[in-house]
Amino acid sequence: MLGGQVRRLVGRHQPPLDFLPQDAAQVIFRACVSFQVPVGCIAQIIRGDFPCFSVFCGHCPKNPFMQHHRTPKHYIYLLFLALAWGSAFMFNKIAVQSIPPITIAASRISLGAFVVWLILRHQKLSLPKDIRSWWNIGRVGILGTALPFMLVSWGVKYQNAGTAAICMSLVPLHTFILAHFLTHDEKMSWIKLVGIIFGVSGIVILFIDSTNFETEGILQILGFLAFLVTGLCYSLSGVMIRHFKNKNPLVGATVMLICSSCVIWPIALIVDKPWTGSPDTGGLWSVAFLGIVSTGLATIVLVHLTHLVGATFVAYNNYIVPLTGVFTGYIWLNEPLKETTFASVFLVLTGIYLTERWKQKAEKKLIDI
Repeated sequence: MLGGQVRRLVGRHQPPLDFLPQDAAQVIFRACVSFQVPVGCIAQIIRGDFPCFSVFCGHCPKNPFMQHHRTPKHYIYLLFLALAWGSAFMFNKIAVQSIPPITIAASRISLGAFVVWLILRHQKLSLPKDIRSWWNIGRVGILGTALPFMLVSWGVKYQNAGTAAICMSLVPLHTFILAHFLTHDEKMSWIKLVGIIFGVSGIVILFIDSTNFETEGILQILGFLAFLVTGLCYSLSGVMIRHFKNKNPLVGATVMLICSSCVIWPIALIVDKPWTGSPDTGGLWSVAFLGIVSTGLATIVLVHLTHLVGATFVAYNNYIVPLTGVFTGYIWLNEPLKETTFASVFLVLTGIYLTERWKQKAEKKLIDI
């Protein structure tokens, strides 16, 4: 029976299993099931053309190379990511007071690219030598790095840092919607739809509360929309990146940042004319933090932590980052904490929980074959 299950999984694909003894295929199949590899991945693993346990994949809740027992070190890494990403909105808000937004994004990306490249060299890894890899990875980097960083830096001129953090927490919900249309194995369900409704309700409350329609109403609306488009860019790039195969995640991240830097600097020089400004000390330190910590070091920690414990554990940041962003804005920027803020956070996080919970149950069903 097991052999039949294996052959049904890979029967639609070429080449067939003739090159692989049936006993070996069954061993691979059992191993995949024991490590909770989704059924959709097993066929490719058996065929040998799937980058099993790739950091870019993140499909598997278990991994034989991962440390399944959480240690204090893992939680420290998770807390570092939450602080690095959650406080980034506050530092953007500080920097944009004296530095043009596109210049902030360009400087941040360049510093981050340099930090990640240093680690790449330290690990004796090399960048791709073919144009196709640079094009495929680079365009995802432009969509998921250059454009979002520009939009966030511009949006915080007219909206609170906490508002930006809450809007960014919608990324998982955006991803579920996009995955329904762009993938074959993550379709919409009633519980996912309810989760999305919760998230949208929280954003509507936040939008009404954070926008003053009497003074600067249009700019505040555009700033809010910039955050929503940013989340959409992150989600779309996340869906696109799933199609990468046999790419070391650190190499991929370096290529993304380098390509983004090459694209965004000409725009910054033409639009912002940064040489005409006079940035203050707070702005310069904020950009340094955004580039070195929030982009460079955070990318390295993200890759390392995902390799250690998997994408599911790292995804807990979806719950921590918005809270970090709200409270850093409250503590250091004196942004108001209102009942509506907590209500919107509660609704958005509830929506994320419902959709993530459905995904975990769906994966559990797949392994009960």
